[in-house]
Amino acid sequence: MTLAPRFVMIPIVKAGADGGVLLQVIASNSPREVHEKRLNPMIAHLLQYKLFKSGEAALTALRRLRLVSRQPAPLRLLGRRQLIGYLEIADGRVGVGLSEETSRSAELGLALALLLFGAQSRMSSVFATGALSSEGAAAASDDDGVPVYPVAMISEKLAAIRARLDAEGGSLPKILLLPKETVDGRSLLEAHGDEIAKLISAFRDRNRELEVHAVATLDQAARVLGITSLVMGPAQRRRLAAASAAVLAVSLGVASWLWLTAPIALAWATVAVQGSGDVATPLRVRYAADGALVRQPDCFDEERVRRFGKGDRIVLAAEIAHPERLAPLLGGYHFAVLGVSDRGGVKEFHDREMRVSTERGSPRLGIEILASDGTAERTRIIVLARRATSFDRVSLRDGAHAAMAAAPPGEKINAATSFLVRQAPGFEKLDIRTVAEEVACAEPANSR
Repeated sequence: MTLAPRFVMIPIVKAGADGGVLLQVIASNSPREVHEKRLNPMIAHLLQYKLFKSGEAALTALRRLRLVSRQPAPLRLLGRRQLIGYLEIADGRVGVGLSEETSRSAELGLALALLLFGAQSRMSSVFATGALSSEGAAAASDDDGVPVYPVAMISEKLAAIRARLDAEGGSLPKILLLPKETVDGRSLLEAHGDEIAKLISAFRDRNRELEVHAVATLDQAARVLGITSLVMGPAQRRRLAAASAAVLAVSLGVASWLWLTAPIALAWATVAVQGSGDVATPLRVRYAADGALVRQPDCFDEERVRRFGKGDRIVLAAEIAHPERLAPLLGGYHFAVLGVSDRGGVKEFHDREMRVSTERGSPRLGIEILASDGTAERTRIIVLARRATSFDRVSLRDGAHAAMAAAPPGEKINAATSFLVRQAPGFEKLDIRTVAEEVACAEPANSR
């Protein structure tokens, strides 16, 4: 964001002078080179014109201004909204000869220059005179805001504005801000009503506008100028950028975690069998003497657990029931297959034993397993699915072994299963019972 400078014309009367002058103050984002490095750089340039003390009073008043000190709770997390800008005198010749006594009347203008710049107000310049400190002491905030104190020689200051209008007639501010009261406690607009009316008339005679406002507080002055908030300075923008980056990183991390851990619907799929079309798996098959793979009838024991004899093999196909469109772009789906049995322990199957493909848009796993080598036992085959990254099968095997070792007899398969299914958001399992001899089942192949 490019910050444009703002200007305030301050009518001021130098000590011993007969009339007033207009002191033009510029607030910008460009610090002036100063010899005294210990001074606040925002107002350091004012030192040579005896305006530094007035600059301090202006900063003190601004820090107590409600729109500076108060901001919405979310923004407070980024730190207090900071005042920004550097003040300089446009024409050093006008600033020569000022004194700390007469420069109090510049305090309101100095504060407004920083305020206009810090808010990047629609209005680029104003006239202003008024004090923000009382007898050299910093003004204290009250319930009504930061007080603007009266200043003397208002007639001379109005005359200085008229003289500039008569001399130049160029671009001049359209608003003049004055204290509400005179130094003797009268209403300023009433005490100097005729002079103010003549000044406004002179502006109109030159097809110009001038609004005159008498303000009791700096808060009122801000409202007259339409200033309700400050823009973020470089420091706060950096904090906002850092906070935004952190929030984005956390959000992406949370979104990634939620996506990676969201449940995956994994289901048994069909396979094409010659002469039978698509057939649901798991399938019981055997190799014939000529090497052909022959489908066998399903066999079940009394507990409705699939039964396999010596030489039988299992054909399994599992697929992602509801694949996500973006998954292939984010690493795709990955599978792991393990077998868990009381006697044989844990067996992991390797990639070379599995066929992973995509059919009709659904990622699927296919595997052919030797169900029984003649050992009679109960086995649970577990298929796991996850997104983006492949499984560490050694860790799966070792973790399942440890779970089985810690489980009591009769619960070892369940303990290994509990461990394995916690490692992936998608799983399917198949219980089988193997026997030492060959089995022959009279049930139809599609019997359950």
